[in-house]
Amino acid sequence: METVRDEFNTVSYSGNDGTMNWNNNWQESGESDGPSSGLLQVVPDGSMRLGHKNAKDLPALSLTREADLSGATEATLTYEYVAENEGNEGYVSIQVSGDGGLNWDTLANYPYDAGSGSASFDITQYISSNTQIRFVIGSQTKIKMYLHVDNIQIEYDDPDRPWYPWCNGSDFNQNFSIDSDDLRIFVEHWLE
Repeated sequence: METVRDEFNTVSYSGNDGTMNWNNNWQESGESDGPSSGLLQVVPDGSMRLGHKNAKDLPALSLTREADLSGATEATLTYEYVAENEGNEGYVSIQVSGDGGLNWDTLANYPYDAGSGSASFDITQYISSNTQIRFVIGSQTKIKMYLHVDNIQIEYDDPDRPWYPWCNGSDFNQNFSIDSDDLRIFVEHWLE
């Protein structure tokens, strides 16, 4: 399995902590003040934070990132979240697109009282060379909450490397013996 992942280790929109890189950095829409300020930001505690502590009338605001999942046959989006209630108003949505952002489907809405946890969604039907995920605030008139999101990851299979899961001492040629022939097969695939 391959992953694109952002662990938000620095105040940046460019985290690449998986086995593969994202197609781009997180893209702000509705703001353009970067990752260190505004209603969309990465905070030093190591999370992406969306929202505000005071009720705000909002235009639509979002953070979007894209991954190349072409060739995959299955994909799963996971992340951890904490909703911080600052005044009982608003929610943050997570959406996915399989056509580069032309059409979006909502996977979940996180209201001010959502608590904390982890989420996992099968996004296989959205596999493409420009699969996008986005976190959206402002689809309501006011927000008075924060949603912290961390360890955002898309895990997907890579049929072009079917040997990959067998790397740890496996019998590649299935002759019931792990030997130099298995090493040769591994190296040939690795060099491809």
